[in-house]
Amino acid sequence: MKRKLTLILVILMTLTLILTGCGGNPLQKVVKEAQAEIPALEKQFGGMMEIAIEARGENTLVYVYKYTMDIGDISAAKGALESAMSVQTAVFDGLVQDLKKAGVKDAAIVVEYVNVDGTMIYSAEFK
Repeated sequence: MKRKLTLILVILMTLTLILTGCGGNPLQKVVKEAQAEIPALEKQFGGMMEIAIEARGENTLVYVYKYTMDIGDISAAKGALESAMSVQTAVFDGLVQDLKKAGVKDAAIVVEYVNVDGTMIYSAEFK
């Protein structure tokens, strides 16, 4: 779990760097540049996860982490992810503020963890 949090922080730091140079449609630019980092991040997960970074609507940046194998007890995984993400609230709140400063009105970030079969394990939204 600690390794996963480290990878999430790498993604978030990349996002912060991207946001400082946004022009035009800032959310689409963030998505495009962040997607370039996906192959390296997936490699660090050792094939355990597929990562998608996308825009939903005009104001929501979404990170989807999909496990490539069945994780078993979804309720246990949900509890672990919820606990791990609660520590990251301030980081995500800061990134939402960065999106707003970059011109994304009513900015939000959604983080989703999905089992291999498509079942939602955990989702968090930061506004």
